[in-house]
Amino acid sequence: MPIQYNPQSLEDSVAPIPALSIYISADPSRKGPISSQAGNVTSPEKRNNWSLHISINNAESIQLDTIVGPGDVLLLEVSHQPDRGSVKRIDLSIPTELSVESIITVLRKHKHDCYRFAPGGRGTRHWMKTTLALLFSVGYLLDEYEVQQAKKALEEVWAGQDQPVASKEQAQMEIGTFFDPDEADSNL
Repeated sequence: MPIQYNPQSLEDSVAPIPALSIYISADPSRKGPISSQAGNVTSPEKRNNWSLHISINNAESIQLDTIVGPGDVLLLEVSHQPDRGSVKRIDLSIPTELSVESIITVLRKHKHDCYRFAPGGRGTRHWMKTTLALLFSVGYLLDEYEVQQAKKALEEVWAGQDQPVASKEQAQMEIGTFFDPDEADSNL
């Protein structure tokens, strides 16, 4: 469904690559528009864009980035990225036998590629939180404490290394919805 590889040739080349670890990271906070019945308005609340990374060596990862597509539907962009700075990073322990393909397969099997964002393209933190719970439930994340710490970090917007933004600038976690792709095709 809406998983896109950037570039497309990455789909076949990353499949067999062993996963060394998983981490989530937040890009620097930014102010974002809020959709309301009155239209888009500027908000003092800040937001982070969170990504899930599958480390493939000490300096590179396969990044699964949540992008708002047509109809506010999740496009999970898979790209090969050098590790870069982030304002918050949480490392998560995984079993040694995982591959990039096995992780993407479990996301598809459990329809974590079928997600509609809340109005205004919000809901990445909720998607990430439920995805971490899924990966833990299937044994792809090993340490419950690490998963709980990651979920706790997702509750806040981060300004810098281990520093959340001021409480007046915090945005609440918006909740999108998972959907059945067979039912959604007629609605897109």
